[in-house]
Amino acid sequence: MQYNILFLLALILIVSRVFEEIAARLNQPAMIGNILTGVLLGPAFLNVLVSSSILEFFGLLGVMFLMVLAGLEVNLKDLKTITGTASMVAIFGSLIPLGTGIALGLLFGMNIFEAAMIGVAISITASIISIEMLEQIGCMRKKIGETLITAGVLNEIISLFTMTALISALGYTSVIESLGAFDLHFMRLALFFLMSIIFGYYIFPVIMKYATKMKSIESTFAISIILIISFAGVAEYFGLHALIGAFIAGLSLNHYMKKKRSKKIFEDDIRSFAEGFMTPIFFVLIGASISLSGILINPYFTIALLVVAILSKYIGGIIGAVVAGTHNIKEGNAIGIGIIAKGSVTLVMVHIIKNIAMESPNILPHADMIVSSLILMVLIVNVLVPPAFRKALVKTRK
Repeated sequence: MQYNILFLLALILIVSRVFEEIAARLNQPAMIGNILTGVLLGPAFLNVLVSSSILEFFGLLGVMFLMVLAGLEVNLKDLKTITGTASMVAIFGSLIPLGTGIALGLLFGMNIFEAAMIGVAISITASIISIEMLEQIGCMRKKIGETLITAGVLNEIISLFTMTALISALGYTSVIESLGAFDLHFMRLALFFLMSIIFGYYIFPVIMKYATKMKSIESTFAISIILIISFAGVAEYFGLHALIGAFIAGLSLNHYMKKKRSKKIFEDDIRSFAEGFMTPIFFVLIGASISLSGILINPYFTIALLVVAILSKYIGGIIGAVVAGTHNIKEGNAIGIGIIAKGSVTLVMVHIIKNIAMESPNILPHADMIVSSLILMVLIVNVLVPPAFRKALVKTRK
């Protein structure tokens, strides 16, 4: 049965809101409820979500705003005062999962690009989930909380750079060819970030100063939306992914709002627009991407992916915390568990894999299995980690 697009949008928002409420009452992120909505409405069960260019467009806007929110969540002050411990946790917590993920993909007969995609996806930490759990336990301002928050931010930055390099490499037919184009890509990346810094720190605040004096309704919000879309477009012009531009736009907004007393109201407007409408659609479409056949192709891969995703992050976190010498073994255990959590940036990676596979199926021939397994991994990890993390945090206080 075919449904019109407005009915589908209404159905997505209604069902996702119900599932979000259920997730919240079970102390789970709203993202879990959205994904489960997609699983229910998608081909795995009811199959009412049909492929639509309009839905895909809304999904693209949703994933762009996810990256904007990621930029808003970055504490720029933390980046200026990154400790050695947080750096070690971020580096080991990124490199060990990246390496083991690549090894897992190659072990199951995948090509180097597929293996690298898996490695990047499981190396990402959901810092916002760790922050929420730290707030519940009352450890935000303690040493372990500061380490986790700063390490999470740095991990996301590392992951975004790795993601950018990998996406660019996929434009070439071989690893050797992609390595040969690395210098050009690096120059484009450096030029884009230099322009972004100049615009975000010096030009954008001036524009917003005049925007606040405009008499038109919601002028500052409108200028912010223009900024986000423009940064995404400029990023694509420089050969980068639009999502990187959206993240930089989020950082620019972050920098501007930190200086303003109205920051909370301004941020709430953007967050309400994104989380109330755009991002749920993206998460629902991600959930609808789960294919039972994709998981059943090789269930051993799905199980192995889950185990590797958990253990590699856990081990990387412990090694980083203990090697730095500023945390005891109990605190290292809590940090190792805390950085396992997966969130929106991991699902952004899933979205990228899905889109590349649709455009160039020969590059990612196992995409259906990878996408389905990664989404299932995110669901399971986010159910298992919060209670284990709370228990580990309580032990550090004894």
